[in-house]
Amino acid sequence: MTTSALKEEELDRLAWRCARSSMMGVAALFVYYNAKYGWLTPPEYRRVSGMWLEPFMPVMKPYLPQLVLALGVGSLMVAAYCGLRYLWVSRKG
Repeated sequence: MTTSALKEEELDRLAWRCARSSMMGVAALFVYYNAKYGWLTPPEYRRVSGMWLEPFMPVMKPYLPQLVLALGVGSLMVAAYCGLRYLWVSRKG
């Protein structure tokens, strides 16, 4: 591969990583603020109401808001880093 093809591949990978990380960060922050302010309520599924989560929930329940907030902020930081790297690589030439 030529250097321009490698550069285009790296730019494409950074752009996708930035887009995915920003979507995940925005979604995690939406989940955090939705839990805090109650904008939307989830539908009730009687048969599948988190059966596999029941053993973990008593342990995780106190830490869930902090974990979701950390996931959102961390994802947005990764998106910002990938965006800056995209700009740096594209200008580097």
